[in-house]
Amino acid sequence: MVVKVSVTKANSIEDMAQVAAQKFVQICEKTVTKKGLFSVALAGGNTPRRLYEILSSPPYVHRLPWDRITVLLGDERLVPVDHEESNFRMIKAALLEQAPLKPQNILRVYTELATPGSSAADYELLIKKHLGVKEGALPVIDLVLLGMGPDGHTASLFPGTEALKDKTSVVRANFVPKFNSWRITLTSATIRNAQNVIFMATGADKAQALKEVLEGELNENLYPAQLIRGMVGKVEWLVDNEISAGLNQSLSSSSTGVGQK
Repeated sequence: MVVKVSVTKANSIEDMAQVAAQKFVQICEKTVTKKGLFSVALAGGNTPRRLYEILSSPPYVHRLPWDRITVLLGDERLVPVDHEESNFRMIKAALLEQAPLKPQNILRVYTELATPGSSAADYELLIKKHLGVKEGALPVIDLVLLGMGPDGHTASLFPGTEALKDKTSVVRANFVPKFNSWRITLTSATIRNAQNVIFMATGADKAQALKEVLEGELNENLYPAQLIRGMVGKVEWLVDNEISAGLNQSLSSSSTGVGQK
């Protein structure tokens, strides 16, 4: 099964980040024009850091309608907010401290609460309240930024973990045995309900996982990033030469503009 998604190949992390910034702005401006507001769930990790630095610098920092933007986290490690492994700490340093966002429009996970479950429940309520989600419904996030690990995980949805079974919650606390730690993550149901998803993924060590996610047999429990196969909205992958080497499908190139296949 070949998934019909847009896959764009970048020549470098800088090239990928620049393309991602263009896409971010295009989606944001179109959404704000249509409905007046824009919500985005940001990814942690090293790959999107450069994107956040670009968005918080000229010309983008002056172009984006920051007063209309709500920022969420796609996932968070259960560590203090100032911990070196905190996704929020990285995003804050790279983007939030430079961009003129309204403080009330920055939705972070309160990892300091008593239990992982209480942190997840609190974050779900915060998202529902801020985005005006009706009882029993899922939020419609305008853009979700994601990465992917060599094991095919995305956000904090790891192979074989309990959160993969949750088809109704917005947020879950997910225990990850390989790290012996808890994560707070958007569920696959929430991500599938987004208007747009952009993956940024690099590295030869992830090439097999990418091939399985895009072209392999459906097994979301083994390759959680296959959740895109149930997407409501648009999915775009930004990849490098190494991770995309084994793909059968045609790719567009960032050097010739942002294309779709």
